This record gives sequence, structure tokens and C-alpha cells, in this order.
Amino acid sequence: MKKELVLLLLLLVSVLFAIEPHFMNDPAISPDGKTVCFVYKADLWIVPFEGGEAKRLTVSDGTEWSPMFSPDGETIAFNTNRDGWAALYQIPAEGGIATAITKESFSIVDWFPNGKDILATSSEPGFSNKFFKVALKGGFEELTKFGGYY
Repeated sequence: MKKELVLLLLLLVSVLFAIEPHFMNDPAISPDGKTVCFVYKADLWIVPFEGGEAKRLTVSDGTEWSPMFSPDGETIAFNTNRDGWAALYQIPAEGGIATAITKESFSIVDWFPNGKDILATSSEPGFSNKFFKVALKGGFEELTKFGGYY
């Protein structure tokens, strides 16, 4: 009986250690304060700020991070590595198909107030971050150079 109890406890402990906890992270609150977008298990989810059932926005083999609502709250821009590198994507806030903003390796910082451009950074080994204005319609321009060797 003692051996069975020890075996049962060992089995229980091994099962508990096999469970990997998943936490929500990277919360973004909509401009009207009514909705929260967050990352859970590498995908984007959305839920009312007051609580309720969360709705999954993305399903990809990659990892999504840094969601950010547009100034009008209708679009969420985010980073993803679904293509093998960090790219900027967008998805309607109510759900739909995620589309690439650019295939360049940028990290989202914020939206411009016009809702048509995104402030993003990019870095190269040996250099500091560079800031870019990335247009939703395509294209980007370098804004400034900070530090590094220029």
C-alpha cells in the first residue's frame, strides 16, 4: 500500500510539472476604453474591458506581440514572426484577415494621430535603433538616427 501511495504521488507531481502555464500579456486598450486586446498562447485575443468572453483574433504558426489600436479603434497593428522575421501586420478590431503592412523587420512603437502611419523602430547589429514612419498603404521613411556609428 505504501509503494502504491508513493507511486501515485510521483505520478501526480510529474503531471503537475508537465502543465505549462500560459499567461496573458501585451495588453492594449482601445481608444474608447471599452476593449482590451492581448496576447495569449502567441495569438491575439480581444475582450470587453468590463470582462466577458474573449474572442480569438489570430491563428498562426508564428508568434504575435505588441498589439496596438489605431486612433479610431477600428484596426489593430501588431508584430508577428509568422513569416520567419518580425514584420508589421494589421487586423480589423472586430476580427477578420490579418494583412501585412510591410515585410521589413520593424517593431511597432505607436500610431501616428492620422491613423494612416505607424511609428516603428528597426536596428542593425552594431548600430542603435532607427525610427521609421511606416505607411499602411505601403512604403516607409527613416525619421531620425539616434546614436550608433553614422
